[in-house]
Amino acid sequence: MGKGIIRKQTTANKRKFALILLLFIFIMQLSYTLNNLSIQGYTFINSYTIIHNDNNELYGPSENLIKNGFYSIDNITPYTDRIPGITAVYLPLRFIFNQNTSFTILTLIPLVTYIAIVIILFNYLFSKVNLRFAFLTILALLVLTTYSSFPQTSPEGHATVYTMIAFLFLFRVFKLNARLRYFWSGFFFMLAVTFRGYLLPAMLAVSGSIFIIELYTNNPKRASILFLLFILPLSFYLGIWSIRNYITTSEVIILQKANRPSTSPYKQSIQTTKSTFKQMGFETVEFYPNSPINYIMGRDSLAPENFNTIALSFGIDKAKIDSLRTTIKKSFLSTDEILEQRIISINLELQNTIKANTPLAKRLILIPIKNFYRAYSFNFTSGWGLPSWSNANPIEKSYRLLIWLTFHVVMLYSVFISAYSIAKKQNYEISFLWLSWLAAMFFSYTFLINQIEFKYFLTLFPLSVIVSSLLTANFVKSN
Repeated sequence: MGKGIIRKQTTANKRKFALILLLFIFIMQLSYTLNNLSIQGYTFINSYTIIHNDNNELYGPSENLIKNGFYSIDNITPYTDRIPGITAVYLPLRFIFNQNTSFTILTLIPLVTYIAIVIILFNYLFSKVNLRFAFLTILALLVLTTYSSFPQTSPEGHATVYTMIAFLFLFRVFKLNARLRYFWSGFFFMLAVTFRGYLLPAMLAVSGSIFIIELYTNNPKRASILFLLFILPLSFYLGIWSIRNYITTSEVIILQKANRPSTSPYKQSIQTTKSTFKQMGFETVEFYPNSPINYIMGRDSLAPENFNTIALSFGIDKAKIDSLRTTIKKSFLSTDEILEQRIISINLELQNTIKANTPLAKRLILIPIKNFYRAYSFNFTSGWGLPSWSNANPIEKSYRLLIWLTFHVVMLYSVFISAYSIAKKQNYEISFLWLSWLAAMFFSYTFLINQIEFKYFLTLFPLSVIVSSLLTANFVKSN
């Protein structure tokens, strides 16, 4: 009996030491990221959050609501351009705290949540398999997601941790009955989707998969109840948002209108332009080096290499490109709605030209494959919270390449083991839900989203590790 107690105490000490070591690694990663952000001129909270990119659109309407009682950026037009995911969390904080304190809390939420996920997953894997497996899994999770260790108040950081929690509920890491499990999973998916709308197709795919799985294993009534519980939080949230939009604008706006300011690279005319050039397989992220969209928007004076030649192969000559480019440059200096509609009209004509001059196989297979490859090859110059690729030292470059390579290996492994578990009829629920999520994400990146930035992959990195570890743990335990 004495030896058993000593053995348990030794295991407990090893477990405690392993967890402390993992948290120390996390803190070192966070410190490194903060230091690099400081070198790049970003402060811990305000500068990066407010002036960087389009984040003012996330907080500006909330500030105006507090000061003037109107959810709007200009205090004239009701704001409907982005789903107010951050607003729902930020507003209650602002009613209590000043802006800087609210940003501090909002920044700490995903960081603290991420640490909690690490501890929960570590303890779960430790109880299911052993200390070594739990340690190596969490180590891989930290190594693969170092760039998200400092998400600041950006929506990607929040969406990532909420998605991770949602999947932990789905994968029965928490001991709850089916109704509570699906409801809370749907609640955290709702948070993720309202922070980053491009996750919506994947959530809908998972919800459909839940219904199919439950219908296969239970009766239609139970399947319907669990399905409705899962989508209830999102339906409720979007319902309130849609009612508010209709009351203030007399328009039915369920998601967002995306009617951005005339100088925004995310306004409707630019999004339509990006769609046009994505249909030809061009890069459409405007701030990536040598991005064709930079030339179209007038930021670069010279077209990228082979740009006009590739466009011509789709029936679009230089004169048409120049006409579009000239109109876009004018629209950035004006709020003229006629110019905005003119850009959209030109793009629709170009898209018809592309369709008429592109064989069906090329349009539906080859170009999507090119977009798919470009999306998953990633751009190593942005989105890391680290020095730019050109300024990174050899060690940093090697580390980032290792993350990219390891992620793809782990993601492929998650697909393989999911298919294997379905074939073996073990844990097919986890596998089916994960493959549904991945398939929907691939479809969104390839066909639906006009621009793919590195940060859009934040959810796939940790989830690939989590799914792989949970399925592996189940197979290890069964054997």
